[in-house]
Parts: sequence; structure tokens; C-alpha cells
Amino acid sequence: MYQFVKIYFQAGLYCYFQKISVVGKENIPRKGAVMFISNHPNALLDPLLIGITNNRKSNFLTRAGVFKNKSIIRFFTMMKMIPIYRIRDGWSNLSKNEAIFETCYDLLNTQEALVIFAEGSHNIKKRIRPLSKGFTRILFGTVDKYPELPISIIPVGINYSNSVNFPCQVSIHYGTPIDVTKHYSKDTLKNSIDSLKEVVSNSLKELTVHIEDQQNYQLIKNNLDALEVDYLNPKKSNKILKRLLRKTLHKKKITTPINWWSPLYLILLLNSLIPWLLWKKASKNIQEIEFLSTFRFAFFITLFPLFYLFQSLAILFIFGGPWHWYYLLFCFLAGFLYVKLAPLRC
Repeated sequence: MYQFVKIYFQAGLYCYFQKISVVGKENIPRKGAVMFISNHPNALLDPLLIGITNNRKSNFLTRAGVFKNKSIIRFFTMMKMIPIYRIRDGWSNLSKNEAIFETCYDLLNTQEALVIFAEGSHNIKKRIRPLSKGFTRILFGTVDKYPELPISIIPVGINYSNSVNFPCQVSIHYGTPIDVTKHYSKDTLKNSIDSLKEVVSNSLKELTVHIEDQQNYQLIKNNLDALEVDYLNPKKSNKILKRLLRKTLHKKKITTPINWWSPLYLILLLNSLIPWLLWKKASKNIQEIEFLSTFRFAFFITLFPLFYLFQSLAILFIFGGPWHWYYLLFCFLAGFLYVKLAPLRC
């Protein structure tokens, strides 16, 4: 079931995104204890993208708030997701993390991989936020329990062209492995924690587009959009960003590309009117913008295909013959072409 769901999500993501590029895949160790530490701009799509772009079967540390009922708990457990409790989940729940940490120690000792989003929450802005020390507790706790175990950290930078809009492009950059033991000293634990956090944070800032200035964030972002920087290439984008900051920032007009694929979009809209209206209604109730793309993807891989299948059965019932197959083929090809070729918006 795990493998089937992974393949289904993989196919869905490659159809949902206009482009998925992976950089630094050679940095991922084929075996051994490893922790992937990533930025977190786009809710549940971030772990899905990490899961489909590397060959390690990973266990995902996920905020406990999403484990809301028995069905969701069973599904998340099957998908190797582990709840982690934060202060906002209630002080009384923090003690549950001790058992979670012990589970993580043992998973690493059995040469498995963990994925953690060390910023502690998601945020759509193109910047690396301060990292929490939870990941250091897991890593150093594992070293204490299994002192001979080598553990690597693989920093992961996820970069979206614009995670709110559709279609969208994304790149996943896997950084150079970091040896945990080189940054750990039991006698100077606080210094070890601060040192490892700084190393990982600096690595993530190289693997993502990082706008440090929060006060002028939107103005800087507007300038980058006007320059049409390639957000999928953080190294190049950060160089442009540094040059930009040496100049006086001012508002720039962003040009919107002509969408020559609008007629195809209108055809797709008419063909998908009911699920599209349901999506529009549901999207109004999404309170966090970071969840917008996640819910859109959920509609994309469930309601829309089911609706097309229902319509194809109706065509079969009315007209008979092979026309329902032609209709399904049209739905796939038209949607695929639009996603892959439509111009992107800033």
C-alpha cells in the first residue's frame, strides 16, 4: 500500500508541477543513518517532494496537530510519518516527545532516514527562518545512545517559482553531507547545539533563495520578480540579490506574459466546471496561504480524475463505442499540455 500510494503521488506531482528539477542527488548516501533537514515553504507538498525525489525510504517528523482522527493517523502512520509535539500543542503534550525521540534514535541506529523541517512551521516567504533545536536533540541523543554510529545530515533546499499560483515549477537541492559527530561535544552541549544549527542554517541559505531583510522583504521580492530571476537556481538568484541590495531599491513594474494557452484553459474549465466550482468554494475556507497549493493538489489528484471518469462512463452509456476512451485521452493530454506549457505568473 505504501509503494502504491508513493507511485500515485509521484505521478500526480509530476503532472501537477510544470517542472520538477533535482540537484545534488549524488550527495544522498545510499545507506547509513541520515537526517534530511529542509526548509518548509509549502505545507504538505514539501515532504511529498522530498519523498519522491530520493531513493531512501524516509520517516517524516510531522507536527502533531495534523494527526486529528483515527483514519488520518492510520494513513500517516502507513506513510511513515511520526508526530512531533510543539509548545503550541500544549505543555502537557511535550512529554510525549521523549518516546518519539527514542523511536528516532532506534530508527537511525537501524540505518534508516529521517526528514525534519527544522524551522518548526511553514512560511511562504523566500527566506530561511531560525532553526529550532529539536533536530539537535535527536541527533545528539542518538550519538549518546549509539556512540559508534556515523550519522549524516543532508540539508535540503526547496525552491518554488511561486507556490501559490498554478501551474508552478519547483527545484529540490540536496546539499553536501554534514558529519554530526564533528559538531558534538558532550562537555560543551550548548556550543555544540549552536554550532550545528549555524552550519545547517548557512547551508540551507545557499540551497534556497534567501531574503534576509524582513523589513523590506516585499520590495526586494518585487524587484526580483521584475528582473525575472530564476528562483529554481538559488545560487544565481542569491548573486543577483546581493548586487540588488547594493543599489537603491524602488518599486518596479512587473510585466504579465501573454497567455496564448487561454483558449485551452477555457475548454478545460468548461470540461471541469463542477470540480472547479467545488475547488473555488473550498479554497475560500483555507486560512493559511501555505496550505492553498496542498489542497489544490488534493483536488487535482482526486476529484478531477473521478469527475472525468464519471463523464466518460456517461459518454459510454449514451454513445457506446470507443468515444469514452477518446474523451479520457483528451482530458489527460489537454490538461498535461496546459500545465507544462502555460506561462508562469510571479
